[in-house]
Amino acid sequence: MDSMMLLRIGLSVSLLVNRLRAPREVEKTAERFFSWCSGSQAWASAPRRGGLLDLLTGSEFLKLIASLRGVPHEKVDMIVCSLLRVVGIAKHKAEQPCESYSHGARRKLSVAAAIVGLPRIVLLDEPSARVDIWARRTIFKALQAIIRKGYSSIIFSSNCMDVCEANCTRVGILVSGQLQCLGNVDQLLSRFGHGFSLQIKCVSRDMSIAPALENAVAALFPGILLIDVHPGLFLFSMKEMMQWSVLFARVNQLRRQFLLESVNVSSTGLEEVFIGFVRDTRGSAFLPTVFSPSGPLSPAAPAR
Repeated sequence: MDSMMLLRIGLSVSLLVNRLRAPREVEKTAERFFSWCSGSQAWASAPRRGGLLDLLTGSEFLKLIASLRGVPHEKVDMIVCSLLRVVGIAKHKAEQPCESYSHGARRKLSVAAAIVGLPRIVLLDEPSARVDIWARRTIFKALQAIIRKGYSSIIFSSNCMDVCEANCTRVGILVSGQLQCLGNVDQLLSRFGHGFSLQIKCVSRDMSIAPALENAVAALFPGILLIDVHPGLFLFSMKEMMQWSVLFARVNQLRRQFLLESVNVSSTGLEEVFIGFVRDTRGSAFLPTVFSPSGPLSPAAPAR
């Protein structure tokens, strides 16, 4: 059996769902498909891989999802055209089969399919991965507008702290699959972002100078921690802040001792907070830290 045709109650046309390798897959696939349709108005997701019907064009796929989510028939075409424009899929590309799409185009279509019909909860896995800058900006503007108007709650995962800081009202940091903290950006930086970060880039990539450089930094900045190291690149974090004049005077001492290409000093951001959690929780038990939207810090209850 090459394909399966399903007729959903309330629709006047048959839907090509997917190719099946054997007749015994029909019942299992039908059960999963109808289960997904019944809950699709409550939540939707955009997985990093899969989730598309390769035999359909991008436009046909979005129209199918819109119909299944209860979008009025007379509004389907208008909504699909708007979504394609938002995610940056050209009209001619939308008329091509999904199997011909690049990874970036598949991500765009997956995000569009997740938000069509405005489900109450939208789960996005790396929505901006391999997406061009223009489309990334328009996608996040659309997501922010959806959130502001209260249409949907959006949860997305990302390993880019800048994206989280710019687009999220609340941020949770997970390490090894376990939640470390949850709160808005200001709360997390206030609680975990004290001090400053020191990034040193050496002219030479020879790691033989690493011990001498680390000892010199430790002598000039007591209590500083080495967060990350690569050939010729060192990242330090200091929990206690000092006067900027003193800080830069000591940086100049480092420049006189070593041949450095650049030295960057910045206040601790989410990226450094995340790296700190990764370092501190390896092999240790911990209790997640959760901030209420408007209240003080409170520890999360242990999972049962």
